[in-house]
Amino acid sequence: MHVFEAWLPPPVKELLEADPDKNKFHDVVLEVEREWQLRTSESRFASLKWISIINAFLKAKSELAVEDLQLLVKRGLDILLSSSDNLFIQIQWSRCLVKILKKYRNKLSLTIEWKPFYRLIYDTHFKRRISYEGLALKQYHQDTIVSLVRSSRRFFPPGSVAQIWDEFRPALDDLSHNAALEAVSFIDLFLPTNLEKLTEADRTTLSRKWFAECLNLWAALPNSHYWDRQWASLLSRYIKHCFMSQTVDWDPYLPDLFTHILTSFEVPVGKSGTSSPIGRGISREIVLAFNGGDWAVPVSKYFAKAIVYLLKPNSRTEAHLGSLIDLLEQYYHPSNGGPWTRSLERFLHYLVYYFQKRLAFEQRSEHITGVSPDSNSFLGPTERTSFVKGLLRLIERGQYSKDGDMSETSANTASMLTYIEPSLVLPLINSRFLTALNTITATHQLESAVTTLALAARPTFLACAKDGIFVKNGDSQSSSVYLEEFTESLVAAMFSTLMGMDANDPPKTLATMALYSSILCNIGVVGDVADGGSLLLPIDWSQWLDEFLSRLFMLFVHLEPSVQQMDTGLDNGYDLSSSTFLMRGESFYHSVIEQLFGRLTRPLYLQALKKLGQFLHSNVLPGAALEIGLLGSFAVFASPSEAITQLLVPMMNSLVAALCDFPGTGFGGGENSKPDFSRVKATLSQAVETSVTFQLNVLSTSLIFAGEHLLPHKALLDSVIFAAFNAPSTKVNEAANRLLSSLLGSLIHYYPLDQYKLNSSVVDGVEAWISTKTDAEAGDAPSWHIPTERELSYANLLLDQHLRGALSDLHDFVRNNRQAESSGGQGQGKDYLRVLFLRIDATLRGVGSCLPDFEMLPEGEASGPNSKRRLNVIGAFGATVGDVTLRQEAAKILTEACEYLLRERADDTVLLMMLIRAMDLVGNCATLEHNFWASGRMLRRAEAKCFMEPKMNFINHPDAKSKRRPRWLVVEMVSLHNAWRSSQATFRPTYAGPGIVPVSKYLALLAQNLLKLSLHRYDVVRKYAASALGKSLKRFPTLVKECLPVLTGSLEDPAALEESALGACKVLMLRPVLRRLTQDWSALSLFFRSLLKSAHHESVKAQTAINELFVIFSVRFGGLPCLSSDAENADTAVYSGLVGDIRDLLSGGRETMHWRYKLMANGMLLLLLVYPFSGGAKPSPVLESRKLIAEQFLSNLSSELPALRPLSIIALLCLLQASPPESHVLKLSDESKAKNEPGNLSLKDVLLPVIQKEGFGRTIIQNLAFDRHYAEGSGRGGRWNGSRITGQISDLGLTALMPAFTRDWPRTRTWDSGMIGEAFSVNSAKFFKRLVRECGEPLLTALRGPLEEVSNSLEERGKQCLAAEIIAGLLQSDVKCVVEAWSPWLRPLLQKNLLQATIESAPEWATCIRFALSGKGGRGETPPVLRYEVLECLAEPLPSTASTSLVAKRLMFLRAALMEYRPVPRESKEGLLHAHLLREMATSMAHPAPQVRENAGSLMCLLVANIRASSALEEERVGHEQIGTDSHSVAREPTVVMDFTKPEVRRPPIAVAKIPVTAAASSGGSKPMETESSVNVESFTTSGYPTENSRGTHVKLAEAASIVEFNKALIEETKVTARRIQSLGGSGFGVSEASTSSGPHEVITGSDDIKWMETVLYFVIACLKSGKAVDMTTTIIGLLHPVLSLVETSEKDLSTLVKGALRLLNWHPIPSEHLPAAVKALMEAAADTNWHTRVAALVFMQSFVYRHSYLLSTRDKASLRSRVVELLSDPQVEVRELAATTIAGMMKGSESTFAETFREQIMSSAGNLVNVSKKKRRTNETTAGPVSSAAAIHGNVLGLAACVLSVPYDMPTWLPDMVTLLGRFGGESSLIKSTVKKTIAEFRRTHSDTWAYQKDSFSEEQLEVLSDLTSSSSYFA
Repeated sequence: MHVFEAWLPPPVKELLEADPDKNKFHDVVLEVEREWQLRTSESRFASLKWISIINAFLKAKSELAVEDLQLLVKRGLDILLSSSDNLFIQIQWSRCLVKILKKYRNKLSLTIEWKPFYRLIYDTHFKRRISYEGLALKQYHQDTIVSLVRSSRRFFPPGSVAQIWDEFRPALDDLSHNAALEAVSFIDLFLPTNLEKLTEADRTTLSRKWFAECLNLWAALPNSHYWDRQWASLLSRYIKHCFMSQTVDWDPYLPDLFTHILTSFEVPVGKSGTSSPIGRGISREIVLAFNGGDWAVPVSKYFAKAIVYLLKPNSRTEAHLGSLIDLLEQYYHPSNGGPWTRSLERFLHYLVYYFQKRLAFEQRSEHITGVSPDSNSFLGPTERTSFVKGLLRLIERGQYSKDGDMSETSANTASMLTYIEPSLVLPLINSRFLTALNTITATHQLESAVTTLALAARPTFLACAKDGIFVKNGDSQSSSVYLEEFTESLVAAMFSTLMGMDANDPPKTLATMALYSSILCNIGVVGDVADGGSLLLPIDWSQWLDEFLSRLFMLFVHLEPSVQQMDTGLDNGYDLSSSTFLMRGESFYHSVIEQLFGRLTRPLYLQALKKLGQFLHSNVLPGAALEIGLLGSFAVFASPSEAITQLLVPMMNSLVAALCDFPGTGFGGGENSKPDFSRVKATLSQAVETSVTFQLNVLSTSLIFAGEHLLPHKALLDSVIFAAFNAPSTKVNEAANRLLSSLLGSLIHYYPLDQYKLNSSVVDGVEAWISTKTDAEAGDAPSWHIPTERELSYANLLLDQHLRGALSDLHDFVRNNRQAESSGGQGQGKDYLRVLFLRIDATLRGVGSCLPDFEMLPEGEASGPNSKRRLNVIGAFGATVGDVTLRQEAAKILTEACEYLLRERADDTVLLMMLIRAMDLVGNCATLEHNFWASGRMLRRAEAKCFMEPKMNFINHPDAKSKRRPRWLVVEMVSLHNAWRSSQATFRPTYAGPGIVPVSKYLALLAQNLLKLSLHRYDVVRKYAASALGKSLKRFPTLVKECLPVLTGSLEDPAALEESALGACKVLMLRPVLRRLTQDWSALSLFFRSLLKSAHHESVKAQTAINELFVIFSVRFGGLPCLSSDAENADTAVYSGLVGDIRDLLSGGRETMHWRYKLMANGMLLLLLVYPFSGGAKPSPVLESRKLIAEQFLSNLSSELPALRPLSIIALLCLLQASPPESHVLKLSDESKAKNEPGNLSLKDVLLPVIQKEGFGRTIIQNLAFDRHYAEGSGRGGRWNGSRITGQISDLGLTALMPAFTRDWPRTRTWDSGMIGEAFSVNSAKFFKRLVRECGEPLLTALRGPLEEVSNSLEERGKQCLAAEIIAGLLQSDVKCVVEAWSPWLRPLLQKNLLQATIESAPEWATCIRFALSGKGGRGETPPVLRYEVLECLAEPLPSTASTSLVAKRLMFLRAALMEYRPVPRESKEGLLHAHLLREMATSMAHPAPQVRENAGSLMCLLVANIRASSALEEERVGHEQIGTDSHSVAREPTVVMDFTKPEVRRPPIAVAKIPVTAAASSGGSKPMETESSVNVESFTTSGYPTENSRGTHVKLAEAASIVEFNKALIEETKVTARRIQSLGGSGFGVSEASTSSGPHEVITGSDDIKWMETVLYFVIACLKSGKAVDMTTTIIGLLHPVLSLVETSEKDLSTLVKGALRLLNWHPIPSEHLPAAVKALMEAAADTNWHTRVAALVFMQSFVYRHSYLLSTRDKASLRSRVVELLSDPQVEVRELAATTIAGMMKGSESTFAETFREQIMSSAGNLVNVSKKKRRTNETTAGPVSSAAAIHGNVLGLAACVLSVPYDMPTWLPDMVTLLGRFGGESSLIKSTVKKTIAEFRRTHSDTWAYQKDSFSEEQLEVLSDLTSSSSYFA
């Protein structure tokens, strides 16, 4: 039994034993089964009422029968999957099932099919819905369903793995399409990977070959965070589930895995920036479907999981992890924070989290299965030590981070690792604390150091008490030294941190409190050993206690009184509250004082009590009343009799004496006290009022746990209470309210009495903590305060006096309408009512649910012994007092008071708010216990997080089964759990059977009164009343039906006030009301009609509230009520009538109806689209209503209301069927013909009359053109997505929040912003596509004339954009009439528009082309019918006189057409067209116009990529593709042979347009700019690869016969051109110069070379941005050296392009098989004769080596390092300095041998130079050496600097000598001296925080050298 259940108060346990939760839960499951058997829509809704009961049982920690749970899961899934038309039902059941499957996953034996889940997700979120659901509801639905699938994954049937992989794997063949992203998401979501629970066939599917294939797919799409996250999630889960398997050898895959891990941390390396400039766009559906909650989960979590479960003895994972830590360590330092800190912090957190989890699993497996810990899969001491050592390096850096999360995580992870390897972690924690405490430079680190020490206090005590923890090499003396050192540190910390308690430094104060609380949790009794104190900490407790209390009291004095606040809200009432930092959720103040007083020895307790008493009696601190009251409370808790006598009794006597000096009002009741309205009202002085209020507040808090010990002082308490209520002061009266409430709670509530009693077991002298999940020892169970008869008698007496008596006085006052006499006036009556309400409030709040609730029994006569048995969980917060009649009497009298106040005192907001509070307490008593539980959890959040001993405790509990906590905290959690049980038991009574539990008439009466008050004219009253009413409606949803007529009447009644409409809107927004509206047709009809009739509320406030109400309703809309078969006629009549009325209102009221209401009415029509399934049939009136709605929305397109047109398009997208009628389609697959989707209802007969109206096309084009918005002053400001509205939501309401009923577009990679337009509306294009499918030829006839008119309106951008949308939709429709219209008028019209498109409208027409040619189907595999015709139209040649802008536009349109290209056979017409276009681009790369060159380079990228894809498709078709099983297999280049000799392609080259190159030809263009006449079409008929004899010949780019030859020619010509550009120099650009490498007849100009090179750069940039560079890596590497050689030229445009290309190349991952070629290219660039090229190579090398450090071979690394070392002595200073920076980076994460060897070499070389220099000075040689020697000296100095800077924050043993040697070069030349000084300054900066103890590593002589270098020269000689 769970401890929370075993330790409940005895009365509650007796109730549980009499009627166990297990039996009740069984009855609840039977009720769910009964509801399911009915199989009606009403029964599905009826099942929802049991979900809250089920959740309560799951949360109650009760033992439930597995059979009941399994049946419940099955029925829940049945209900969920049968409710496809209602997302709300699915959400509720999903949440419930997730809780069951997670909590009982190891006990359940189920089989759950995966296919229904997939269909559910796909149909709801990836297919067009034919009904509307709110955005918020839909998103929440997706999150819950995804969570349900993850919880169900382990229960999928055998064979699911193969089925899931085969289902989604084909979509991964084309990674440019979004279908690949969807597929990997579904694979990650559905694929089970737990090998232990899979069949042999499933294990075979998840083989090594499968893992290698996954890695290849992962690497194929770089620079995509989403792609990385999905694969990392899947593969890390797979690694985790098979880490114990001996069959998987992970070592071959480690380089690839760690490369992904390293590149996922986007840290700045060199000049590469902090984030990748290349990204993969994610569609809207994928983001909403799979990333609703996943964005909060960083990918570093999955990588940490993979690393931890890859660790094995003798595995290479450990070495790879060490290298990773070397590379990332510097970014954890406080000075290196940035956007990457968050991911690094999460990485550290999850490394420790999964490490603990794995160790716990291994330990559990050892005990259960008997597997030896020496198993090859288990981690031994060596692996644990190595792992902890590595993480300590990160913790040490991050501990003092400026990022709060990083600092906190470092402290938490350090404390967790202490339980695993205390001998490694504790010395670090101790030294860091002492450093921060004792040094001046590290004082800012004290807070973090104290926090870390607090978290590690328990493992410190356990380790110090455990023998052998710190023994090294058998030396026991070292252990004793460590123990003594740690003990002294803790003692020093207890005293030295007292000064940290400062009101002006909250963080340090809270850290100090955490330290004290943590220490007190472990030491047991606090006091001298002679008095029974603990031996654990040798400290003078008396002195510490005295100083602690003194500092605490000083802290109270300096707390500002202004921070205190009285919250009179409904939740807290008049409870004393404080906003000081001591009472926040993260504060340990509460736990410190309660532990301190609970564990003091008697002498120390008396000492503390005396000091506290002196402080209380001599200070008045209103700002710290709650904090001081808690001190008194725990003093009373520890020893009630003594504390009450010494603290409370003197305080009560002082109060009575102070209040008796003033005349009382008599309002407080009492035998001899009568209200006297004739007496002149007296007032208390401010000083007395403040003092009395403070003492009452302290008293009310102090007696919370006094209980029966207060009984001897009853008379004194009564005197204080009566005197306080009779005092003429509001503040004193409110303090009396708190005192009476606390007194009642102290008397009747259950609370533990020995919460701080020491645990019965002690571990090595340290108090043992206990687990909540295992049976605790009986002796550890707490004893509870069970009210005695005397206490209950006194409590009932107080109820009679202050509840019954106050109610009686209130009844008399209201009945007699008693007014004060002339001396008192109206004010005295108000004060009297205020005191009466305060007394009622205090008693109701004090007793809570202990006062019996209203009787509520199910309808009908009893049918069995259990018919009246509640099925709620059982709980009780205290003993029962009073009876139900008292609550009923309170309800009646408060109703009378409400009527009186509304009649006589409607303006008195204070009294009305007090009345609302009282009615809320009477009707919703369970709220008090729930608030107590919630606030208690918040208060104990810090303790629960800090005071937790993990499962893995290698100090003394290596075999623990669960976490452990201190006993006092567990007892506190049990008390809170009891409060939660009590709140659930009384919240909503639930009984077995179909009978409805009627609401008590008293509750209904209270709800009616609250409803009246919620319509009050004062906002504050409405706010409080709506809050209270919301609780009542949530408790009893049936009350909504009674409230709706009043609420809707306030909206539609012309005589209603504006305030009542505001109040009605506030109440209608409540969730219970919104749920009722979606379950009842009558309620929904009433709501819609009232909204449409509310236009008479013309104020801005009222209209804003009404609009907000409708927006919230639409966002949370959960679907329409069901048209059930039982009420088919009635519900259908209501539905049809509502649609008809709205339609008539729109048709007849167009002139007078406000535009907002027109928009709202149309929004209602959209919401009223009925899902076609309703009881198995579709009533015919529903079909008629859909037609009416469609007709209305089509007519709206002609409306002049701007916001209405986008809404109408969205609605029509929902209405128009997705599949076209057969008569209009040119070709239709058999599958589509056979498809008969519900809701595919032809609307042609109602749409055609609207379309055929005269002027329809012209009108909608004119109106819709106004909806195309552009960024001001720019042609490319942003993208219009059809659903974006530029106005405010408050003005446009529903339209701005409407989802598109279509898939997001484009569905392929979006990398070129010019190809998605600025204002192009995808929704509009899809609308016309579906409309022409529905209506056919009549629509074309209506649109032809207006479209031709638009072609003449070039300057009207809106019309041009709309024309592009219409034509795009028509071309995509594949309708027969469109195909027939292509040649007669569509082609000429399209061609005309494209030729005439302006610069501003060209992107819209490019988007039109891209949309029209997009593939169809889920994976875009079906091409549009007119694809080739459109391509042929675009490729038509331009006249020779065409302008450059026209040429650029043509290329842009071709790019748009080819972006959506799908691979086709290479011999097809489209394949041959690609070859012709590629030849054209090759001959036209030096065009004089820059925009043409940019488009040509981008188009060339698309052409090459498409031809490669076609070749791969062809080879796969004929079976020549070979798939290697190894992840490192080399990909074979596809051979593409383009043969143009075939007869079928011998036609005039009408499809091959030529770019005019007249300008280039006139200037003597050469081969890179071949003219058309020189092209030989027969040259593409040769084989794909050159022969052996032809390798030496130069293949021209335009003559290449294959992609391989094309790439080779491109590389060669680029190298030659780059050399020519370099050779020309700054003054030679633009001047003709013969090139020796070009042949006798080829003359090249520098200007043409630059243009040609720019095109190549555009090609490279397009490859990288488009994601196609992975397939063209060979080409990219070949171009690397030429690109690097042009970083610095006199042509700034060219240099800018080069730098842009390199920025992208820095982030491009190169596969391992291509790395040798890349290294060779870099080596060549680093050896280039131009020093700018060498600099560029070094800069690129920094990020290249970093990102490929795991993939580079040892040989390649050595080659790169040797070249960089050589460059340290380069003649150019810039090269030398950059080489030093590069070599410093290479030393991180590299093999230790290289760094060590380099250091030895540089030390030896530099030492020799120093000796030579000394000899020269001794021999007085002044002759300067040669220049090369100066460079060599500088190179050696830079090598020393690189070594020093490679360890910026550490102090290895070799560093002092290295720094000193570097300092000896300070007397060299100015250049060398400057380098030395800069390096030493950087060294001092990075070691400043730790210099206090790191300087001990230096000798006196070395420190003197450093001092000489860092100190300024003296002015005086």
